[in-house]
Amino acid sequence: MLSGVTPKGVSKKEITIPSSFEGKPVLSIQKGAFSKCQSLKIVIVGENSNIKQLYDGTFRGAKNLERVEIHILPGKFSVGLKLLQGTKDGCKVVIPRDLYGDYATDYIWSQMMSNVTILE
Repeated sequence: MLSGVTPKGVSKKEITIPSSFEGKPVLSIQKGAFSKCQSLKIVIVGENSNIKQLYDGTFRGAKNLERVEIHILPGKFSVGLKLLQGTKDGCKVVIPRDLYGDYATDYIWSQMMSNVTILE
């Protein structure tokens, strides 16, 4: 579980979730892991990610977060309905166009589609 951001990462505007950290796979991200990242605008979960769980409030405290890009199929990981709770108003999950149908028909994601937009 990723529990926070390194001191070097705290000031970044964009963070890509690594597939591993210190030799261990990053399978989930703790609530509030980005709370000290006041400059953070974009988080990217890449297609090679090992993420299996994004909890409610994962991005809580990242007050300037504008978008979370997710490049993996919704069935490959679990997500809480309150994933974006505690972020900037208008923060969106951004997905590739070719995954839109998968997200729109997923039970949980179908309830969150008002917070989802297509990556251009």
